[in-house]
Amino acid sequence: MLRMPFAVAVAFAALTAGTSRADVIPLFNDVPATYIPGTPFTFQIIVPEVNGLNSFNVDLIFDTAVTSPDITVSAAPLASQYVFPTTSGFTTSSFTGPGPNEVSVLFSDSAITPVTTVTGVNDLLGVVTVSPGVDLTGPITISFDSSSGVNYFTEGFDILPDPVTVDQGMPPPPTVPTPAGWLSMAIGVLILAGRERLKKRLNA
Repeated sequence: MLRMPFAVAVAFAALTAGTSRADVIPLFNDVPATYIPGTPFTFQIIVPEVNGLNSFNVDLIFDTAVTSPDITVSAAPLASQYVFPTTSGFTTSSFTGPGPNEVSVLFSDSAITPVTTVTGVNDLLGVVTVSPGVDLTGPITISFDSSSGVNYFTEGFDILPDPVTVDQGMPPPPTVPTPAGWLSMAIGVLILAGRERLKKRLNA
């Protein structure tokens, strides 16, 4: 008589195990498609709406196409959209590696009282600034190290987002003077030439 309830319980457990939710956390936000050597760019690391967030650890790796790349990275909180009520516990560091073509930036924080995040209100973990040198060439691939994670009241299991690639862009072409600009330049040249002639006459 007990075999049927036991079989039903096993089947229910199998079904519920198969429907456990996988969440992609944390997330890239506003990563540009291209960069210009010598020009810094920024993007954000955010979390979706979660309940009971009490700590996070982000380890980003920037993989380039050259050895010992001329690139620096940093991270900072933004008080107006930060996940925790204060940014005083935010810590960050950056270093070259782990590979010969890579640099990394780490940042983390924790709170005694867990928080519930709301999109656009308190969903920001950090703003990352990337400064590629004028001699840097090729794409920059940005990925999360496996040590990255967010602690909260989870209802499933978390996976890290796929890497993103920022391709090297072309700098904007030099500005060509408009006809009015050419006219202004010509007038300026004539004025300078007239002044020089006047000086010569006065000194004669």
